[in-house]
Amino acid sequence: MAKNSIAMGINVRKNKNSKSLAFGKYYPEVDTKPTLTLKGFAQHLVDHGSIYGVDIVEGVLKKITQCLPELLSQGVPVQLEPLGTFYPSAKVKDPLTSLADFEGADPNDVVKGIHIRFLPYGVEDENITSRRFKEDYCTLQWAGGEARGRAGRQDGQRTGQDPLGNGHRRLQEVAGRVARMRFAHTLIDNSYT
Repeated sequence: MAKNSIAMGINVRKNKNSKSLAFGKYYPEVDTKPTLTLKGFAQHLVDHGSIYGVDIVEGVLKKITQCLPELLSQGVPVQLEPLGTFYPSAKVKDPLTSLADFEGADPNDVVKGIHIRFLPYGVEDENITSRRFKEDYCTLQWAGGEARGRAGRQDGQRTGQDPLGNGHRRLQEVAGRVARMRFAHTLIDNSYT
């Protein structure tokens, strides 16, 4: 597998959190570029020699942003081989101390939110987990500066645009609705297995 010929820039970031054990230490941070929009990503795919036009590719990507939240809101993980798996996970408000506490409890009172998670595919030939991704895909070089904030941010502000256009906002809306909806079965029910 050939590495990307365009190098990924790496900046250095100083930990400025005085409460952290790592305060004052420096860490590498990816020098992120402006975020690619859905239309820009579709054009990038077409530029790689797709037989389909940008309008068709963009339409498929938009459909993914509609269907993915729908399936995740039903508790269905979606595996996009060889990229990885999107899956929902629950964030708890206050942990309950015993199974008996779940009896009669409303899931809407127990679950604070539903996260949309991503797990990179880890099969040997198509492994894109962190170390393998770096070795097989990335060429790194120093970008020549100190990062001013978290990755993709400068002075605490987002850089670039919403990566999925309205699709990203839709994912957030669906995640909020999922957090408020009643679960169709109890937390202990294993009927899907």
